[in-house]
Amino acid sequence: MGGKGLQEADLREGLREGGKVLGWLVVARGDGPDVEYAIYIRPSWTRGYRILRTWRDKEDRTFRSLDKLFKLPSAFNYHAPITVYPQGCPELHKFRGVLARDGGVPASDGPDGTDGEADTPEHPPQPAD
Repeated sequence: MGGKGLQEADLREGLREGGKVLGWLVVARGDGPDVEYAIYIRPSWTRGYRILRTWRDKEDRTFRSLDKLFKLPSAFNYHAPITVYPQGCPELHKFRGVLARDGGVPASDGPDGTDGEADTPEHPPQPAD
């Protein structure tokens, strides 16, 4: 279960070993009919959020439909609120692990110089009032 991303198999393994999911957040990439939604998961066995990746870590796992996306958390026993942020939203700076391309704070130790690990405290997303 290494790296900055997380695959579904990693998530299943962590849960099987007694871990739990502490939070989910979604980033809407683009707008209009071409919008894609990327999922960030905050597991208990690592610090910060991790982007959900496809099998064999080929790319970010994205969804074009929120209906399909919102079925996934319950499959991993997560039943709390999930906040959707637009890509580049300043609020994303406060979440450790959000990639710079989505609006996280850039760092310099990733392969492209921006792994998104921020030196800010971890805060679960709060639903809007």
